[in-house]
Amino acid sequence: MEACNSPPPPPLGRSDHNLVHLLPVYKPLVHSQPPATRTVKRWCDEAEAALKDCFDLTVWEVFCDAHREKIDSLTHCIMDCMNFCVENAVPTRTVQSFHHDKPWITPDIKALLKEKKRVRK
Repeated sequence: MEACNSPPPPPLGRSDHNLVHLLPVYKPLVHSQPPATRTVKRWCDEAEAALKDCFDLTVWEVFCDAHREKIDSLTHCIMDCMNFCVENAVPTRTVQSFHHDKPWITPDIKALLKEKKRVRK
């Protein structure tokens, strides 16, 4: 497997030395992998209040009566109901993440880094 490509350079006049210019064959991962697009939930106080209201309005006894002794189907049904409430109450946002992004760099930290870079110019 060749790591570098070296095209033949022109000669250096009458010198007995040769130039070698190595060009990497591989593409860096930054260029070879597209950014990942994913959706994230934006939890805030309003969303939390809406979710509590949704849970308060749900009649949980209906689930218990319908499934009686079948604990697996009861659990599945309640989880579906809870996920439905979360999907309706909590807003989602689509973000792009690159594979070289650090998970601990939040948007707040990015804003601080940009401000620091702007001040230093």
